[in-house]
Amino acid sequence: MKTPFYTLLFFVIPALSFGQKTEMMVTLESGLFSFRGHSAENTSFLNVYNRGTSYEGSTNNAFGAKAGISQGVSFQIQRINKRKLFAGIGIGFENLPSKIDLRDVYVASTTTSGGTTSIGGVNPNSPVIGHTYLSNRFITLNPYIGFRFPTEYGVSVDFQAGFDAGYLLSSRENGRAEPANGTVYTTSVDRKYISFDIRPRLQATIHYRRAGLFAGYSRGLVNYKEGWVGGINEAYSNYLRFGAQYRLR
Repeated sequence: MKTPFYTLLFFVIPALSFGQKTEMMVTLESGLFSFRGHSAENTSFLNVYNRGTSYEGSTNNAFGAKAGISQGVSFQIQRINKRKLFAGIGIGFENLPSKIDLRDVYVASTTTSGGTTSIGGVNPNSPVIGHTYLSNRFITLNPYIGFRFPTEYGVSVDFQAGFDAGYLLSSRENGRAEPANGTVYTTSVDRKYISFDIRPRLQATIHYRRAGLFAGYSRGLVNYKEGWVGGINEAYSNYLRFGAQYRLR
């Protein structure tokens, strides 16, 4: 998994010193982030424990196949030669949330009878309205290589290929479900099971003078449920991004 990433760095780093022109850019981006794989689902449910004065719980499966809206900001530096070949590297912050719909809430409550404590499960009123978002916050390094197609009237188009090497700062589920009885159940649970994600990335950018608009796709190689036991545990990242770019020089 790390071999293609280091291979790309091997080509990118020397290329940064041989280009004829240096460009520096800042970008703002958004996009659609979700999970794919056997464990990625469209719907799940909450498991909640009733402590009498409060509720605590979590989403049974927080890895949503539905997309959440992401946010990100980055800085890029690249070198481009007279043949319009370029190589660069970017560093940025990303907040990538996936989404899963909630169809049920299962509440466990403690009752005491004759000195014996028992726990029973209850499925309250249906239907349930709610969602869980699994927010993944990354510091991401993006080495890349590409080619620029110049056109008329100051417009150019860049095509680039590279990798996102993301260090996962945090991963937290935030769920909210409201059954027909009006009770609102919420969750906030740490879900950080990995430290890094490697995502091959393709991107196209349209430039006009210093401004640009881009769209790209990243497909993760790291299993977010690696090491889990019981059943088939596979959850990989998908990220369709788009945004704006401004060239500083």
